[in-house]
Amino acid sequence: MDIQAELGLYRVALGEGDYRRADSLLTSAISKARRIGDRGGEIDALIGFSNTRSATGGLEASFAVLDSLRALLPAGDTWERAQYLCRLGLYRAVASAADASDLTRQGVVTAERLGERRLTGQCLEAHAMAYSLMGRGDSVLAIMDRAEGLLRATHDHASLARLASRRSDELQFRGRLGEAKTALGQVLAEAEISRNQERFAFAYGGLGMLALRLDDLPTAVDHFERAAALYDSLGDRDRAVVDGVVAVGLAGAAAPKDVQRRRRGGPVYV
Repeated sequence: MDIQAELGLYRVALGEGDYRRADSLLTSAISKARRIGDRGGEIDALIGFSNTRSATGGLEASFAVLDSLRALLPAGDTWERAQYLCRLGLYRAVASAADASDLTRQGVVTAERLGERRLTGQCLEAHAMAYSLMGRGDSVLAIMDRAEGLLRATHDHASLARLASRRSDELQFRGRLGEAKTALGQVLAEAEISRNQERFAFAYGGLGMLALRLDDLPTAVDHFERAAALYDSLGDRDRAVVDGVVAVGLAGAAAPKDVQRRRRGGPVYV
């Protein structure tokens, strides 16, 4: 199989939330790209790894990938540089670095200069997350609205599902539970279109948390069990066990703070 075919299959697997298959395809693609000196293919694979390694290896693995990517970037405004800036800024926000929002802003500006609407929407999402993670929440929802408009105009349903799940998290944090539930409904709708099982699982976990906050334990158990089954089907045993334990704990009236301690969101990616 040639490099571009494997990169195409990687994008399908990523869109479906199958990080392990996506990572395997990237491993094969980058090996072939390096063997034949295909710099563009290697860059594309490294950008992909910055997604999959955040899900499977954590922040340190993502930073290592981005360091390798930076060394290969061409000079000037490019699609690849915008991707690099937005991803680096988002991951640095998770690490509480002060320059995180400056990096995501640079990524947005670069994508805008290139006229890349879909990429601009994705970078705006990263910019919103950087603000949220750094505790500067006043602009988060407005930036998410801008991102949604661009992603919807470019029919990027996988990104819309991810954005809606992040919007729900933000709304739950603010205590706006009705709006958070609506956002999770949007996650399910966009995940249906993009066939993203990981987003389905995340949405059911989020609905479980909402039911828990409303003291509806039977509904919470049902949602967490659905989430656990979906994560298990994706080979994500750690998160399957987390939601499975939560469901069992709820059946025995586990304390809400214990549930919240066990569930700590999903992988960070753009």
